[in-house]
Amino acid sequence: MLQSIDYLKEIPEKKTEPLNDISVSPSIQENSSSHLVSHELALAASQRKEQTNMAIELAKNLRIEADAIAQQIQLAEMEFAKKEEEAFCKSRNEMEVSKLLERQQFELQEKRELHEKLIKERIERRNQKKMQKEQYREIKSQTERIHREVAAKNAYVSLKQTIKERRAGNDALILHVEAHHSRQQKQREAEQERHIANQRMLFEFEIRHLKEEEKEDKRKEFEFTVAQLKSINKKKGEQLRELQALELRQRHERIEKEDSFFEEAHMLQLSHSVAYQDALRSDQIQIHASKDKMLSLQESIKLLKLKAEHAAEIKKMKLTHKAQMKVLLNDHKTQSSVRAKRWQLNMLSSSEDNIIEEGEDDEVPEPLAMKDMKNRVDNSSRLSARSMSSSKMDELSVFDGAASDMDMAFDRGENDTQIKNLESQLQDLHHNHEELINKSRRQLNDLKAKQGQELSQLKVQHTEALILLDQYHEHDIKALRTSQKNEIDEIINVQMRETQMDANMRQAERKMVMEKQLLQSVLNTVLDGVIGITTEGIIQRFNPAAELMFGYKSEEVVNQNVSILMPQEHAIQHDQYISNYLSTGIKKVVGKTREVTAKKKDGTLFPISLSLSEVKEADFRVFTGIVRDLTRIKLEKEEKERLYKAKDDQVKSIIADLGTAKKKAKNLLKQILPAQIVDSLQAGETIPAENFDMCTIFYSDIVGYTTLSSQSSPVQIVHLLNDLYTMFDEIIEQYDVYKVETIGDSYMVASGLPKRNGDKHAYEIAKMSLHLLEGIKRFKVPHMPDYQLRIRIGLHSGMQHFVFGIKMPRYCLFGETVTFASKMESTSEPMSIQISEKTNQLLHSLGPFITEKRTDPKVKGGKNTLKIKVHIGI
Repeated sequence: MLQSIDYLKEIPEKKTEPLNDISVSPSIQENSSSHLVSHELALAASQRKEQTNMAIELAKNLRIEADAIAQQIQLAEMEFAKKEEEAFCKSRNEMEVSKLLERQQFELQEKRELHEKLIKERIERRNQKKMQKEQYREIKSQTERIHREVAAKNAYVSLKQTIKERRAGNDALILHVEAHHSRQQKQREAEQERHIANQRMLFEFEIRHLKEEEKEDKRKEFEFTVAQLKSINKKKGEQLRELQALELRQRHERIEKEDSFFEEAHMLQLSHSVAYQDALRSDQIQIHASKDKMLSLQESIKLLKLKAEHAAEIKKMKLTHKAQMKVLLNDHKTQSSVRAKRWQLNMLSSSEDNIIEEGEDDEVPEPLAMKDMKNRVDNSSRLSARSMSSSKMDELSVFDGAASDMDMAFDRGENDTQIKNLESQLQDLHHNHEELINKSRRQLNDLKAKQGQELSQLKVQHTEALILLDQYHEHDIKALRTSQKNEIDEIINVQMRETQMDANMRQAERKMVMEKQLLQSVLNTVLDGVIGITTEGIIQRFNPAAELMFGYKSEEVVNQNVSILMPQEHAIQHDQYISNYLSTGIKKVVGKTREVTAKKKDGTLFPISLSLSEVKEADFRVFTGIVRDLTRIKLEKEEKERLYKAKDDQVKSIIADLGTAKKKAKNLLKQILPAQIVDSLQAGETIPAENFDMCTIFYSDIVGYTTLSSQSSPVQIVHLLNDLYTMFDEIIEQYDVYKVETIGDSYMVASGLPKRNGDKHAYEIAKMSLHLLEGIKRFKVPHMPDYQLRIRIGLHSGMQHFVFGIKMPRYCLFGETVTFASKMESTSEPMSIQISEKTNQLLHSLGPFITEKRTDPKVKGGKNTLKIKVHIGI
């Protein structure tokens, strides 16, 4: 700008050529002279003055025109310089505006980038915190799970250790009880031995003055009494051991019950702890999710507030920039006005200087060009100022428009509304979060109370079960002691009778001594073997001929069973022959002679002729056999038939074994599978699956079976079910039904399959059910005679599917009919038969049954149910 001003200052210093030079131009003079010469030389003098005046006037006009041209040139130069200066100033101003805009844009961009960076960092921090929180929760969850597993493992180990210690204590208690029982038995045995020894000493003291024969009789009587006493003592010892075994068994049972109850209570506590931890963990997950949602909403509100603050800062910065731009544009406008005024003054001063210089030489009026120059200078200044102002205003309007557009991009009111809505949602979430925490606390407290109630109920049940077990044990001990007392009384009565019998026998023995001596002399001289046996088959006599024939000494066979002299096949049946004869009186071998096979001491078999006779006394019988050896007679015959008989026996044995095995296998299969299926299997046929359009299914179970099982031992339950199902099997044999299976206390029977019987299946099942109810009323539980067993029965008729299979074949029934029959049974009343509507229709079409419709059917989604009251035909 300073250079432009200096340049303008130099412009007025330029000098223009004087106008006089133009007026005395040689060309004009030559023209004038030539003109005067050609026309009138004479008029030269007269007209010279006129011409001189005209030349002067013309020169003035030319000078005025030259001055105007020079002024126009000077004005054009000044305008050029002014425009150049204005262009430079405009360029400089535009650069300043551009730099200001760039700086402002940079500030805005920097502000936005800082805001975006802040938002991004905040989001990253939030995501990082969220990830850290999730990792922390996951690690905490894993740690808690590990702690729970360790705690559960420790609790399990502690439980096992506690159970082990309890068992060790119980084992020690059992050992102590066993040792006490052993001491009791030893003390009792020692006491009994002392009593017998004392009795023996007294007896010896009493008989010392008697004769030897009397002493012998008395000793036999005393030994018999001692034997009876030992028998009673032995029985009492056995009863004591039985009572002790019962006590041990009861103690074992109670210990097992206590251990099982203890373990069950601890397992329930562990399950309660696991359930409580699971509920707590589930509630914590929900609470954490709610809290995360609240934090996320709070973060969204903070982000919106930050965005609003950022927008306000941007708006404030834009207003500041706008004010800065206005100040700069006003400065530019002021400078432009100052420059325009300076140029105007310079141009006017330059024009006035020229006029003054010319006026000094010639006084001439101001030409029109001067006025025109002034007007042009004024117009140029106004246009320059107007163009500068217009350019600056355009820039300012563009900046203002951009700022206005950016301001419109952010709606403060809408942002506030959104923040208010989010804050309202945050309040709702906070309220819900509090409610969730309170609900979780209530649920956990309720769960604790419920678990405590369950544990208390379980302990009460355990206590009641132990009390009931003790009552049963007491009852068993009382019953055993009563039974043992009755046994001892019975033994004493029997011994009294035996004592009387022994006295009678000793008297008879003395009578028989003489007879025996006489008989022995006869037997020793006879050639045939003579063998005397009792009704029990015990050898009493064995003469020398028999010793020679069989190879035994008399003392080796006496008091032995006669079966040692027979082959095994005859020995098995010999006692049965005697028993049949004694019970029926029919003589098949007594009083007859027959050929039999006997066996020597070395095991050699030989044929004999046996004649069996009977000797009867008042109170006993003796059988005497006369034996004659037939070895020589039979030797040749046996030699001929031996090979044939061996082969024949072998073939018959094989055939008999095969037939027996086949018959057993078939009978066994018929007990497991239907007869027609067994026949098909034996024929090698494949059993395909089969559908039965209509059949009736019987389903029953025992009422209170779980309670009964808890009050009984496994062996007692097995005996109970075996007796019950044996009775059931005997009853169902009388009807056209098929026993499908038994599962625990459930008994399943079908009619109409595998053998179709038309529409009679419902009639057969109904009659069988009523028969079973009558049988169960008479049934007695073996170990609980006073307990009345009750069952529930359900019947349903419908379509049934049968599948047999290949591996481990079974006759399996599938379909809705079995399921609905089971539902009919489970919803039936004790000692009642519940039937479906379809079964009821079939019964009324076949037989005179009386049924009663139930008003409270319990089968969900089922059909109408009824109850059989009575069958007129039964």
